[in-house]
Amino acid sequence: MKKDPLKKTINYIGTFPPPYGGITIRNSEFHKALSQYYNIKIFDTAKIRNIINYIQLVSFLLINRKNSGVISISTPSLLKLTKIISKFTPFLMVKYLIITAGGTVDKQLKNSNINTKILNKYLSYFVETNKLKSTISNFGLNNVNYLPNCRLEPKNRNYRERETGKIKFISISRIAFEKGIDTILKADYLINNLDQDYIIDFYGPIDNDIKNIFFEGINNSNKMSYKGVFEGDKQDINDLLIEYDVLLFPTKHSSEGHPGVLTNAKIAGCTIIATDLNANAEIVKHNIDGLIIGESDPCLLKEDMLKLINNIDLLNNLKAESFKSANDFFIEKHIHKLIECLD
Repeated sequence: MKKDPLKKTINYIGTFPPPYGGITIRNSEFHKALSQYYNIKIFDTAKIRNIINYIQLVSFLLINRKNSGVISISTPSLLKLTKIISKFTPFLMVKYLIITAGGTVDKQLKNSNINTKILNKYLSYFVETNKLKSTISNFGLNNVNYLPNCRLEPKNRNYRERETGKIKFISISRIAFEKGIDTILKADYLINNLDQDYIIDFYGPIDNDIKNIFFEGINNSNKMSYKGVFEGDKQDINDLLIEYDVLLFPTKHSSEGHPGVLTNAKIAGCTIIATDLNANAEIVKHNIDGLIIGESDPCLLKEDMLKLINNIDLLNNLKAESFKSANDFFIEKHIHKLIECLD
């Protein structure tokens, strides 16, 4: 991209697509948004493999030391980078804001052997949930701000109400035990004999330890299908999700922060059934724009799936509210927080 002489230049340190994953998609979205205000120099941390690459990163920081910037990487990588920067170029820390990822940032920062005084040298920390903001602030980090895992607002966004026909459920994540895929398989088994009109489509890479169980469940069901790995470079995820009514998210993953797929589901007007884990209940409002189940339990999931299959009015109310609630998760609503720090 051609440099605009009228714009300030900033640095952006993070991982970018491909591959398409939680942090890489988020960084791509924030990069697009910030590019409207700044010239941006990128250091893609995906290429960091050894100490030589870290030396290259420090060189990048020194060469571009006049610029402020963004560091958006995993917390373990941030802690490793902080040890290096604080030792060799501590004066640069005050130029960078940190965008964190995941739901255990508080525990990882608190349990690190890095002094809080050093961690406080950064401009600001941005965390994905209000709960994390509270816990991190409580153990001594300053200037902690809330920044959800948001997306750029689409130019054209249409709401699709369910009128008649099959209720369409979707699961789009890793096919893994920790993502609650086994819970969905068992819930389908419980519902399948009740003569209900629905389908469940799965998208995502498959973990080896669930592969046999997963395909056995798929093959024994006339409701479930595996659609392969969603390729974000070939199709807009919102165009996929608008074809569905309900996102199934019975995750057991203890490190969930604000999963981006929850934001995408809201943008597309899907309602969500999610487990009451970490910040899910902060993002999905129970009985308002989605349903929260106490744990990743097949019986609980079955009951809420049946509730929506058998009550189109409730389904459409939740879908409509989910669509409206997406307005809280557009980057345009939050970008000013980053700009205030960077300027």
